[in-house]
Amino acid sequence: MTEAELEAIRLKRNTGNPFAQHVGIETVRIGEGEADCVVDLRPEHLNLMGNVHGGVPLALADVATGAAAAGCGVNAVTSSGSYHFLRAVRGSSQLRAHAHVVKCGASLIVCDVELYDDADALVGKGTFELFVLG
Repeated sequence: MTEAELEAIRLKRNTGNPFAQHVGIETVRIGEGEADCVVDLRPEHLNLMGNVHGGVPLALADVATGAAAAGCGVNAVTSSGSYHFLRAVRGSSQLRAHAHVVKCGASLIVCDVELYDDADALVGKGTFELFVLG
């Protein structure tokens, strides 16, 4: 895919995904089979203990792996995934995700993803499987 095609996919993902927009997730880069996404953390992202609610990194990981799959030139949806919370996120202003495709098959894509806080600490990682929509 050309850089222009990848940029068009990135822009479409940022303007056409109401859920990601609501949570504040932005796809900042898509390459062939990889993507980087961020979420600027807000008070409504916190749980009762003042940590980032677990749904935020899970959503960021899901969006990032979908963007990486889109970098393969296909439309895909998450079919399953495994995510490991490695440390609580507290006091950070942003979370960053980097996802890359491990295997791009005809019907299933496997992606790995890592999440970092604004101090570059690894806070979580996972593997997601996506079903190709034809």
